[in-house]
Amino acid sequence: MKENINNSDVLIKHPIILLLIADFFLLLLSSDISPISHGFPHFDSSVYIYNAEQFLNGKVLYRELWDHKGPIVYFMNMPGLIVFNNRVIGVWLGELIYLSIGSILLFNALKIMF
Repeated sequence: MKENINNSDVLIKHPIILLLIADFFLLLLSSDISPISHGFPHFDSSVYIYNAEQFLNGKVLYRELWDHKGPIVYFMNMPGLIVFNNRVIGVWLGELIYLSIGSILLFNALKIMF
């Protein structure tokens, strides 16, 4: 006999799925560069994206481009820019992936501690 599985049972048994759904909607509704936003990143995001684009075009960080942030911020934007041909949606998807990985790691760490 086949057991009837309710959607809420799946979310209770697999809370990471709920966590990933929450991450998606959190970024969709709050990020300046989400697909439903006005389409123009604010100052900080635009500087990070611009510097990452220019680095990919051969400019040298901190010599030809300058910002007071460390280079990891630009390197985190680069995969999305490369895969999505310099479109902001790639950076947003990268943010979603990074947030999801961080949430899963935090969830697992808290599960171990408590």
